[in-house]
This record gives sequence, structure tokens and C-alpha cells, in this order.
Amino acid sequence: MFAERAFFSFTSIPDPTQHRAYNAWHQLDHRPENLALPGVVGGERWVHAPACAAVSVAAPELADLHYVNMYWFADPVARSVAAWEELAERSFQWGRRDDVHLARRLLMDHVRPLHGAVAPGVRLSPAALAFRPNRGIVLAVSRFAEPRTAAAERRYRWWQDEYLPAHLGRDGVVGCWTFAGESNFAVHADLAAGLPAPSTRIAVFYVEDDPIEIAAGFAPVDDAPDVETVLFQGPLLAIVPWQWEWFDSAAGRGPAE
Repeated sequence: MFAERAFFSFTSIPDPTQHRAYNAWHQLDHRPENLALPGVVGGERWVHAPACAAVSVAAPELADLHYVNMYWFADPVARSVAAWEELAERSFQWGRRDDVHLARRLLMDHVRPLHGAVAPGVRLSPAALAFRPNRGIVLAVSRFAEPRTAAAERRYRWWQDEYLPAHLGRDGVVGCWTFAGESNFAVHADLAAGLPAPSTRIAVFYVEDDPIEIAAGFAPVDDAPDVETVLFQGPLLAIVPWQWEWFDSAAGRGPAE
């Protein structure tokens, strides 16, 4: 495993006139400073543009999603995350946290990478997948109320043996990574006792063709009412520096069209 932890942030910009300001801060200030840290081995961000929202499914808590930000952390994880958190505080003290004025955090979670895989015919390791250029992603986010029950294990098996392989075979899909919330690993408990808190599960499918068209062909992740609740499923676009016009454009896809 090239990275032992990851972090996801799901963000909304309440004022529609502030997307450019937010992207300028994040892409030209915040993200470069984070990627310069020795323990941060990679990171990327994607936009849930209006054209993406039209083909997405979202629970109320992620209905206003605009951006997904992600970082990978290397061992020693505690030191890597501590340095990253210290930078966050230092940048606040420097007066360089524009996001506190512009953004609203819908969901943030530290997660552990579970499984990486590349599509048939892709000559690349799963570790390198995170560094390969992409046109965007198809993202699935769900919550397990009781993540260590027998019913949850059956659902994980369905994801691993059925859902992921089926979609790795789709045209334009390069590979995927899956993640589980850190709370799953906080205790080593029997299946019948010591259940951890509700846990987030995330699947990221990296794509090299139009994410919106690819996502339209994905089978929906239906709720398993007593086990898994789907919070989000849909496409997000890769972000090109200085091309931040998605929310200015009637089509909602940006200048690359």
C-alpha cells in the first residue's frame, strides 16, 4: 500500500458568485502547500458541476455538493496527519484560510484505503492509478449504521465480488479505489459485540472519457435499508487551473466543451 490513510472533504459554496475565489485559493494556495508536506503523497480535487448534478443521486446532506477534495497520507501516519493539521492551523494564523468565509463542509472523513484495482488491459499498478491523469471520477458514498455485523460483511462481499468488477469493465473506466471509515479500525471487536460507530464507505472510479456519460451507464447502488444507506452516487469532473466557469456556464460543464 503506497498510502496508509486518506482524507475526503465534501464541500459546498453557498454564495454562487464565490466559486472562482474558492478555486483560486484552493488550487493556487491551499493544495500546493499541502502537497509540499513530506507525509502527503498525493491529492486531487474534483467538481460536481451542474451537468454532473443532473445525473447524480444524493441524500439531503450531500444535495448541495460542489467539490470533493482528497489527500493520501504515508507512514508514519500519525506524524503525517499531525503535520498536515498543523499546517491548517498555521495557515489560519497567517490569515490564509479563505475557505472559512467561502465554503461549507458537508462531510469530512479520515478513511483507510481498502482495495485498488485497474481495469482489464490497463498496464498500470493500482498505486500508480492515483497519479494518472483523469477526466474525472464516478463516486459512490454510503454509510453503514452497524459496519461490523454479518449483514454488513455480506454487503462488503457484494461490493468486492459483483459491483466493482462489473464497472471496472466499462469503457472509459481506468480503475478504482475503495475506502472505509477510520472508525472501523478503532477497535478489534467480535462481530457480535463492540460495534464501532456508523462508518462511511467510499468508492472512486477513475475515468478517462466523459464522466457524465460514463456515470449514466452505472447501475445504481440501491439502499440496503437495514445495512447501507447511499449518500451519493454520480460523476465529478477534473479541475483544470484557471478554468473555473462551470457555474457561470448555462451548460454547467466549463470551457472544455
